[in-house]
Amino acid sequence: MTAVEPDLTLLLIEPHFMLRRTVISVVRELRLARMREATSVAAGEKLLEDGRPQHGLMLSLEEEAAAMDLLVRVRDGRYDCGPGVPVVVTTAVCDSALALRLRELRVDRVLIKPFRVRDAIDSVAGMCNRARRPAAAVVAAAA
Repeated sequence: MTAVEPDLTLLLIEPHFMLRRTVISVVRELRLARMREATSVAAGEKLLEDGRPQHGLMLSLEEEAAAMDLLVRVRDGRYDCGPGVPVVVTTAVCDSALALRLRELRVDRVLIKPFRVRDAIDSVAGMCNRARRPAAAVVAAAA
C-alpha cells in the first residue's frame, strides 16, 4: 500500500529547535500536512513570498513586534496564502490586551508556552480541517 501524500502545506515560524523539530516530525509522521519551517519572522516572510501555497500558519510571538506586523500583513492579504488563512500563535504570556488584538486579527488558537505537543498537533489538525472547508462554509461559520 502506498502512503498518501498530504494535500496541504503549513508554515511553522518557531525559533526553538526542539519544539520546531518535534512538531514537524509528528505532523509528518501522522501525514497531516507538509510542513515548511523558519527560525525567524524574516525567514518566514521570505517563505510566504516565494509563491508556494501555504494553507496554515503557526507563528511564535517571540519576536513580538515583527511577528504581530507579519500577522497584520497576512490579514491584509499581502501574501498568496490569502487573508483568511488559519493561524495559530504560540506565546509565553498572553494578557487581555494581546488576547483582544489576536481576536481582532482572527487568530484561530493561542498556545501558551509551555504547552503539550498534543495541543500543537491538535491545532495543526484544526488548521488542516479549516483549510479544507469551502470558503462559503468559513464565511457562514464566522457570521
